[in-house]
Amino acid sequence: MKKIVAYIILLISIFATPKIQAFECMYTSAYVHGVWTNWVTRYSNYEWNDNDICPMALHNSNNTFVGFRFLLDKNIPWDVCFEVIIENYEKTNKKIRKYHQKNDIWYEYSGWVEYYVTDEFPTIEKVLEYYRFPLIPPKGDSIRAKRKAKATIKIAPYKNLPLCFNIYFDGIGIGVYFDKWYFDESIVVK
Repeated sequence: MKKIVAYIILLISIFATPKIQAFECMYTSAYVHGVWTNWVTRYSNYEWNDNDICPMALHNSNNTFVGFRFLLDKNIPWDVCFEVIIENYEKTNKKIRKYHQKNDIWYEYSGWVEYYVTDEFPTIEKVLEYYRFPLIPPKGDSIRAKRKAKATIKIAPYKNLPLCFNIYFDGIGIGVYFDKWYFDESIVVK
């Protein structure tokens, strides 16, 4: 009987793990009208599937991390919903990382973001008020329009890899926190 129970628990953990990881590894928050929302793993007013919100790391030709992008479907890599490019990211040494951690000093970089709006949600504020994250679904009658904006990217102090990002652009902010290095794949960008 103990073997049967152990086998059932093993099967449940194998099949449940990917679904749990899909939503509990990434948390987001939005800064709109001077207020940060709570950290969430699901987005209001839209039912996401398990494979939605696929982050991909971006690297340059020297294999230096330069940002990330979010896709609604990892099988369609050109359908980017939100992208963050860090212009001057530098991988720091252990001594600098330790100093930042000890003094709670965030790293600050400049960069760019790309996001989408629609007729129904014509500004990034409207997108965030409804979705809480800039992920306009590529479905429905509304045509998406791409927007590109200059951004300030702040990264929380980290031990090995950056996990918490605050991205400020167009008068709003997006917070993204990964409880582990969640990027399944990476893409080389120029």
